[in-house]
Formats: sequence, C-alpha cells, structure tokens
Amino acid sequence: MSAFMQYEHEPTGTIARWHGGAYIELGYIDERGEFIAGDVINVWNYETDQPRIPRTLTALEVKVNDRLAEGAE
Repeated sequence: MSAFMQYEHEPTGTIARWHGGAYIELGYIDERGEFIAGDVINVWNYETDQPRIPRTLTALEVKVNDRLAEGAE
C-alpha cells in the first residue's frame, strides 16, 4: 500500500485522499472500511510534470474546500 494524505471535509463527510500525483480522490468509507472514490480533482501541471499545489496536507485541505464550495453555489 502506498502512502497518502487524507482529509475529511466535516460539513459534508467527504473524504479526500491524495497520493501526491495528478488526482485528489473524493469519496467515502464504506461499511467494510474501504475507501470508495466517486470523483476526482485534477491538480497536475502537465507542462512541468508536477502538481499545481504543494504536496502538503494544508494545500490538500484548501483545494478540497474550494472545490466543495463551488458545488454548493
């Protein structure tokens, strides 16, 4: 199993997981305790071959919060 960062958006219960690559996965934990992804956020800059955000938990939280706020509008 590879390492990842995880953030739970408390107002919605959405779980975000990021392995530091192109996509932040958005989903939930099922009754068996497995993560089920239902959507992704693309954070990759293909010109630089690096993510557009720092590989930090804070950057992950900000990106997820921004994305979920967009959906609430």
